[in-house]
Amino acid sequence: MCRVAPGLELAVTPDGKDPRRRMPWGSRVFLDADGKPIKRADGHALRQYYLDRDGNPVLTSDGLPVHVVFDEHGREVTDEDGRPLIVPVQIPDGSSVEAHARNT
Repeated sequence: MCRVAPGLELAVTPDGKDPRRRMPWGSRVFLDADGKPIKRADGHALRQYYLDRDGNPVLTSDGLPVHVVFDEHGREVTDEDGRPLIVPVQIPDGSSVEAHARNT
């Protein structure tokens, strides 16, 4: 099995599968109440979360979405093995985590 986000307990997908086996993952940005991406001061998306290859949000066992950590320059932060560091992401106020349109 792919060693993505080791040590992070992920919830199974709605059809009972391990999201690590539903790769590749894509990213989705959080939208504000008007449907516009939430931005940082540097213009990059403030928060993103992963969707598995079937369009299901990748969530921790306690329901938080996950994504890679970016530094203040917009570069991915890596772990000690050189893999992107994936952590739970807080959902911004006024936003929600939604499945890809093809799954709704």
